[in-house]
Amino acid sequence: MFKHELLKRYLPQFGDMTGSRSHDRRVVYLDGYAGEGRYENGEPASGELALQIAADLRSRAGLTLECFFSESQPKSFDRLQEVVQQYRAGGVLAHAHRGEVDGVLDQVFERAWGSRCSFSWTRPGSSCRRTGW
Repeated sequence: MFKHELLKRYLPQFGDMTGSRSHDRRVVYLDGYAGEGRYENGEPASGELALQIAADLRSRAGLTLECFFSESQPKSFDRLQEVVQQYRAGGVLAHAHRGEVDGVLDQVFERAWGSRCSFSWTRPGSSCRRTGW
């Protein structure tokens, strides 16, 4: 699958390069349409692939790839949540959100940029107007 190949090829490099230059050695990753995390046959889906990369970056390079996953389908979310919890138990910083991706964007942006509000996103009812992405 194309998405899986992109993750395997580029996420480790991106996480390593970006995280090693980050002041807190942390990178935030968002999969807005995460699916179930792991296929029924036990093979890793895109969510678990990202979690595996996060675990590897943590152990090998001391970097944190903080993963956010959003999934709107209840059955897929339940499976995704189980996979995320397994990796969280191993020290990976990961979050599963049930619902549409826009429901988690404020949290993702806050984790990525803190309260600097330096990105281009305005959500009705949010406490700041984000500009300049």
